[in-house]
Amino acid sequence: MAYKVEWDQEKGFIHTVYSGVVTKQALLESLAETLKMIEGKGPQKFLSEWISAFPKLSTAEIFAIPGEWESAGADRKSVLALVVPKRAKSWEDAKFYENVCRNRGWRVRVFDDRNEAIAWLEKQKIILPKKE
Repeated sequence: MAYKVEWDQEKGFIHTVYSGVVTKQALLESLAETLKMIEGKGPQKFLSEWISAFPKLSTAEIFAIPGEWESAGADRKSVLALVVPKRAKSWEDAKFYENVCRNRGWRVRVFDDRNEAIAWLEKQKIILPKKE
């Protein structure tokens, strides 16, 4: 398996670690697993690590990822910190993904340091929907 998804109760976020070759299919599977964990729970915080991963995703596939989240009903008030190595292609792809997400109203930020990503994530406020 190219990924592992778990709930980090201590830090209060969903943590996904990708490793090895990551294809579109593996990405969609991790998305489905993550969505099962958050179903009906409103906005969440996510830490996604790609340090040991080698994504095999085209630009079009990267561009489509936020749409997958949207069609699956994920809450746009969620926050995602992405940890990616500064290898040229991986970093460029991650920054492209960050830009696509932000243009669609998602709060996403790319880091090359895990501790910085966690610190940023911990500072982010989750805005819960108003109850009527």
